[in-house]
Amino acid sequence: MSAEFMLSFHDHTWYPAHRSAVETKLASLSTFIRRSGSLGKTVVRDANGYFSLSNASQMNIIYEFLGSEPGRDWEYDARLFLQEKDIFIEIGAHPPTIEQDLMAIFSWIRQQTPISILDEDGADSGW
Repeated sequence: MSAEFMLSFHDHTWYPAHRSAVETKLASLSTFIRRSGSLGKTVVRDANGYFSLSNASQMNIIYEFLGSEPGRDWEYDARLFLQEKDIFIEIGAHPPTIEQDLMAIFSWIRQQTPISILDEDGADSGW
């Protein structure tokens, strides 16, 4: 079972203005394996605080990551969905290289601008 998180930017103007830099940083991570696009619904927090799909469709850019540890025989360990305002994070497995790269990207973004990373219950994820 995967864990799901939402990375939200406190300054709503920062992400649109710096999305290209975020994408460059994601592609530079050692566990990065693929970037793809998908026309789909946006993940949002519903009235009860849970993640759900919005009614609006948009193009999501998906970054996939696979740990470099031996025996990683599945397609990916983690995916980041770059949405219009937020980044939805899905983590299926977290070997050390995935954890290191996620911490690296989250730390880099925090050096640029304040963010929150909340779990599916709306609680601080600890990331």
